[in-house]
Amino acid sequence: MKHIPLIEYHLVNHCNLNCKGCAHFAPLAKPWFANINKFEKDLKQLSSLVIIDKLTLFGGEPLLHDNINDFLIIARKILPNTDISILTNGILLLKKLGSLAKVMKENNIYMDITCYPIPVKYELGLKMLKTLKVPYRIYNDMERVKTLRHHFLSHKKEKNKWECLMINSNSVQLRNGKLYICPLQAYIDIFNEYFHENFKVDNNDILDIYHCTDDDILNMYHRKNDFCEYCREPIEGNKYSTSKKEKSEWM
Repeated sequence: MKHIPLIEYHLVNHCNLNCKGCAHFAPLAKPWFANINKFEKDLKQLSSLVIIDKLTLFGGEPLLHDNINDFLIIARKILPNTDISILTNGILLLKKLGSLAKVMKENNIYMDITCYPIPVKYELGLKMLKTLKVPYRIYNDMERVKTLRHHFLSHKKEKNKWECLMINSNSVQLRNGKLYICPLQAYIDIFNEYFHENFKVDNNDILDIYHCTDDDILNMYHRKNDFCEYCREPIEGNKYSTSKKEKSEWM
């Protein structure tokens, strides 16, 4: 079977942060929680076609899902050799980690923490991770944004040179049995509903995992489509910015 680098899956759409220009539209999203049966069915189908090297569960803020343990157990059962992680902002670590720790250790699942420059005592959560011996990794999101922005601008003036920040990070989204090449495409309905817009992804650019081949899935990665013309460079700034939920933040 052929390998694919990464699949991302929302456990929730909403978040406990309110970040300006969020690529997943979390500040605009109504509370929504993934269904465990649909998750299991879709993951089994996808894994029957390709080998998934990495699965990231997030949103939104995944620790907001009360049944997150069930998703971890099922994911590991279906994907015994995959790098599986939860991508979290870390705010709920102290509250949620007690029930999560045992499941994460037993199933070798990482806690990936994206640190924002906001008044959150990450140190206490990290200390608890170490004490409970839960595997974790830390990402500085603002440094990532600066790096990606530099990468974007360095290629922007080159004629016929196309660079996509999301595709370069292999941000293929699995949602409702379909694959999208980035979260902006997968969750544009959230933006549309909030701002009464009608942006659409062409059906030819959405891949139904129940009616495709392994080659179709591989071709999802690093492939531009018409929706990409709407994209813009990352939000600029070294400090965390709070969304005012204005359309201009995403347009």
